[in-house]
Amino acid sequence: MNRIYFEPQIMSLPTGAEMAAEVAQPMPGAAEALGHLADSYELVVLGNPPRRVLDAFEVPIRATSDLPAEPAFGSWLITDDPSSCLQRPPGLKTILIGPRRPVTNKPAPRCDVEARDLNAAVVEILTREAMA
Repeated sequence: MNRIYFEPQIMSLPTGAEMAAEVAQPMPGAAEALGHLADSYELVVLGNPPRRVLDAFEVPIRATSDLPAEPAFGSWLITDDPSSCLQRPPGLKTILIGPRRPVTNKPAPRCDVEARDLNAAVVEILTREAMA
């Protein structure tokens, strides 16, 4: 099964002391957006958030410490860090979440797709899946 890997901050999963204090909350709309992907993809968050944090999304999400060296064909990484696009394993498609970057003369890391938020990233994935 294809996988979608997420960095924790994409879903507004706090890290460090906030997780320990059990104040983790899904970003508004994140659970619904991920629900649209759960039937076709295995959802995997990078890092090791507590199980109670993952359960808050009400869709099956597992955690892993790192990206696989050889991801399944058709898998995605959703990130808000442009450098993650450079460090991805071959064959993994990437979506960069966040505001459009200003035009500069400096070369920027190249991600496959840019989206304004998690909902737009989900629509992009589902659209590409439907067109395949």
